[in-house]
Amino acid sequence: MTEDNNINIRPDLTDISNTILHLYEVARYFGKKHREFSSLWYDNDEEIQFYLSKFKDWELYSLVEEFYRIGKDISYSLSIQLPFINYSMKYPVISKYLEMIEAYVNSFKNEIIGLLEKSKKIFPKKEGQLNHWKIKRFVEIHEEMLSVIKSLDNEIDNIKNSDRYKIENNFRVDNKVANKQFALGGIELDNIKLIQDLIDKTNNLSHRDEEGLDSIKRTAEMRIRKIFGDKSVYLNHVEDIYYKFSPGAYWPGMEDKEYDDSWNRGKSKLLNLLKTIEEDLTLDPKLTKDKNNKKSSNKIFVVHGHDEEMKQSVARLIEKVGLKAIILHEQASEGSTIIEKFETYANVDFAVVLLSPDDIVYKKNNKSKSKIEVFRARQNVIFELGFFVGRLGRGKVFILYKEIDNFEMPTDYSGVCYTSYDNKGSWRFDLIKELNICGYNVDANKIV
Repeated sequence: MTEDNNINIRPDLTDISNTILHLYEVARYFGKKHREFSSLWYDNDEEIQFYLSKFKDWELYSLVEEFYRIGKDISYSLSIQLPFINYSMKYPVISKYLEMIEAYVNSFKNEIIGLLEKSKKIFPKKEGQLNHWKIKRFVEIHEEMLSVIKSLDNEIDNIKNSDRYKIENNFRVDNKVANKQFALGGIELDNIKLIQDLIDKTNNLSHRDEEGLDSIKRTAEMRIRKIFGDKSVYLNHVEDIYYKFSPGAYWPGMEDKEYDDSWNRGKSKLLNLLKTIEEDLTLDPKLTKDKNNKKSSNKIFVVHGHDEEMKQSVARLIEKVGLKAIILHEQASEGSTIIEKFETYANVDFAVVLLSPDDIVYKKNNKSKSKIEVFRARQNVIFELGFFVGRLGRGKVFILYKEIDNFEMPTDYSGVCYTSYDNKGSWRFDLIKELNICGYNVDANKIV
C-alpha cells in the first residue's frame, strides 16, 4: 500500500479513491502472476515442457499449455485494463470503462471456471503424470485468480455508486455534488450542468408552448457560443431544429394533428442534439485541439498477437523507412509494472494493430447442434486497438488483418478501415500512404 500513496486520483473520482487504490493493487497482483506464468513455462530449471513431452500424451500437454496461455493472457489484460479508470488522459469515460471491465470480468470468470472443470475430468486419468510441482502451481494460480476476479464485483458496484458515474448516466445527485467543479479532461462540470439544465427544460416544455420554446432556443444559442464559440456547427443545428416544431407547409383546414406531430418531432430532435452536446463535452474535444499542428514523433507502436511473421514483417518495414517500431515486450521494463510500461511506450502519434487468428471460439445460440469454429484476435489486442483509436483518433490507427475463413472482425469500430495482410505485400504501400497522410515523410522507394 505504500506505492498507492503516490497515485494521484482524478478530481472527479475522489469519492471512490479507495476503490481506485484497490484496483491498482489488483492490477499489480495480475502483473506478478503474468510474470510467474512465463517463468513456470519457460524457466530452464525443471522445464515443464520437457517433462510433459516425455509422456507423449498430447491431451495432457495441451491442457497444461492451455493453463499457461489462458492464465498469461488474462493476467496481462487485467494488469493493463484495471488502472485505466484513473488514467491521466481521461480515457475512457467511466461508463465505458465499467462496461468494458464487466464484460472482461464475466468472460474471464467463465474461462477459468471452464478450464478448472476440464482439468477435473482429465487430471484423474493422468495421476501418474502429475508429479511435477509446476502443474499443481498452474492450477493453484487459476484458483487464486478466480477468487480475485470475483472480488472485482464489489468494486464494480462501488463505481456504479460514484458521483461521476451517476452524472454520466443522468442520475439525480444532490446539490453539493452537482456544484462540484469536476474536471473532465479540462471541461468543468459547470458546462455539462448548463446542457443538462437545457435537457431538463426541454423535457418539461409544455406542449406547443411557443414562448417557452423561444426561451430555450435563445438560452441554448447563448450557452453554445460561450462553450464552443461563435462558429460552432451546433448553432446551425439549433436554428434548423427550431423550425421543425412547426409544419413545413400550411393549407386551409389543416388539422391540429399536423401541428402536434411537428411539435413532437421538433422536441425529439432538440433533445437528441442536446444529449450529443453533453457527450461531446464529456469526451473532451480539447484533447485533439492542437494535434494537427504537432510534429509527429518517429515512433510507431505495433500492437500484435501471436503471429510472429506478421509482427516481424511490419516492424522491419517501419524501421526500413526510417521510423522506430515500438514492440512492448522488446522494451526495457526498468522495474516498472506492465501498466506503467505500457503508459510510457504508448506515448506515440501512430499505431499499427495486427489482427491475427490466435483464438478459436464457438458461436453462441447457434441453431444447429454442431459447433461452428470462429477465429478472432487476442482480447488484449482488441483492447489496445480501442485504446489507440480513443487516444489518437481513427485516422492514426492502421489495422492489418490475416484474411482466413471464419475470422471474426471487431464490429464496434465504425469508420475504421481494415487492410488485408496479403502475401504479395501490397499492404506495405497502403501503410506508407497512411503514414504520409498523417505527416510522416517516408519514401515508398525504400521498400521496393
